[in-house]
Amino acid sequence: MICLKCLGEGCQDCGRQGFISEEPGEIESDEIFRAYKWLKKYNVFPAPGTWMDQTAIFVNTVEFIDLLEGAWYRLRERRNKATEELARKYGKRS
Repeated sequence: MICLKCLGEGCQDCGRQGFISEEPGEIESDEIFRAYKWLKKYNVFPAPGTWMDQTAIFVNTVEFIDLLEGAWYRLRERRNKATEELARKYGKRS
């Protein structure tokens, strides 16, 4: 996988190679979240290729974050709707 710190340019973390090992135990969570941010903001994958070429841990992380984000938006929408209904209900009495 491309080194997320230097984005393939070569740094001390990747031994100036531009790539890091894909073994699950060696990938730090902050690197995965940084890769997720790059995917969402710039549409750039951490490893060369397409979606099917990415590591399983990255794909699982993206799916999990998207699931949580969707749930959060649904809960926020329900809360907003309930707040509006209460405002209408009690706003008419005043």
